[in-house]
Amino acid sequence: MDPPKNSTKVAFGKLNVTLQGPLHECAPLLSKLRGFPDVHVPFPIRSELMDTGYGYLLYRHILKEDAPRVKLSIPGIRDRGYVLVNNLFYGIIYRDGPTEVTVEGKAGDSLTILVDNMGRVGYGSGILRGSKGIISNVTLGSTQNVSTWDIFNFRFNMSLMQHCAKLRGTGNVKGVLKFVPSTYLGILHIDQPADTFLRLDGWYKGHVEINNFNIGRYWPVRGPQKTLFVPSSVLKAGDNIVTVTELESVPCAPHHSCQIEFVDVPEINANVSSTFTSTYYRTIMGDAISCL
Repeated sequence: MDPPKNSTKVAFGKLNVTLQGPLHECAPLLSKLRGFPDVHVPFPIRSELMDTGYGYLLYRHILKEDAPRVKLSIPGIRDRGYVLVNNLFYGIIYRDGPTEVTVEGKAGDSLTILVDNMGRVGYGSGILRGSKGIISNVTLGSTQNVSTWDIFNFRFNMSLMQHCAKLRGTGNVKGVLKFVPSTYLGILHIDQPADTFLRLDGWYKGHVEINNFNIGRYWPVRGPQKTLFVPSSVLKAGDNIVTVTELESVPCAPHHSCQIEFVDVPEINANVSSTFTSTYYRTIMGDAISCL
């Protein structure tokens, strides 16, 4: 029997996507809109105790005293944490990289850690060590066990993201948004569905949903895959809602539309620089960047 013929791939071209809001603001709203209760606990708990096996968790702590440039240490981060104090981004902690970052704030400020679950081991003894979220105590300066946390469990939904943007007022976003986890949304209008590939040149790390279907994660700098396959079954004639959740960097100026591109040729075996790690951390772990 002959193998089936390849489907026709279509390049729908470039699409503008606009900012919906920083995740650290939308997370509490999305959690409540989806009916997931936020949890108030003395110490951080793992994602499994939040009844979630995937997606993101947001941990929030209100500083009880001034913290003048102190080390925040989370050895049990699973897997990648984005650290902010109020609306100021301080850096990334990673289970396979640095697990501490220097922060500063005043009593009453909000310490936020957005935790990205990067997947699970599906074989061997690693299955038993697959908990996600924050699975250790948190140290802040001389405080060994930072206590009193609010945790928000949220998963994305395009209509909820639009609702979040309306509630918070997208027009109120000010300042630099580069390297601040945020969500962007665009409308792809097509006459006829067809298989296609999505390129995110200049974007850094995140995931894409189309019509509430998770197309997949992207991390082009790590490669080797630099395009995401979009099957025709996900698309429909007319308007298709595309949501891009970017965790680290956007290829456009703040408050401007960014672009993604639908192409007809995949790139799934690209060369990746061996200097990724050192270059990446010199770039990301630099000065704190104000996002609002």
